[in-house]
Amino acid sequence: MSTEKFKTDLSQGELGERVIANYLLIKRPIKKIEFMGEGKDWDFKCEDINGKIITFEVKTDRYEYMNGITTGNMFIEISCSKKPSGINASKADYFVYYYPDLELFYIMPLPEFRLFLLKEKITIAELCGDGQRTEGYLLDRQLCGKNYTSFTIKKDVDIWI
Repeated sequence: MSTEKFKTDLSQGELGERVIANYLLIKRPIKKIEFMGEGKDWDFKCEDINGKIITFEVKTDRYEYMNGITTGNMFIEISCSKKPSGINASKADYFVYYYPDLELFYIMPLPEFRLFLLKEKITIAELCGDGQRTEGYLLDRQLCGKNYTSFTIKKDVDIWI
């Protein structure tokens, strides 16, 4: 992967994390957001109104928009260079899959989502991205939508930062 592509992907991912966190601040009874940054156990955490800490892992997907194609898929990373990554490395409470260009995101309790992927026998795609070093589940987003809640997140000034 080129350094420029990595920087673009990283900045898109960080923007996605901030958009989702801002959405939760505005639309849900939470407070006190804290971001972790690259390589940590989760992307951000917040505190609910009862003082409970909740952690989130966010995947921002712009593949279809950037490539001008429609796949209808979600790619759920599980390893890179034969090491656990993505949902297999995260210790977050919730996994968020965000499509900024579709103005849509899904939110799933991460432990439950891992079991769902195994139970549904979702195909593992190998030799993907990052110089063909990444593996992950290739999931039809309609199947995800039937099993998990989706939210509309319009590109407006109240959410987008």
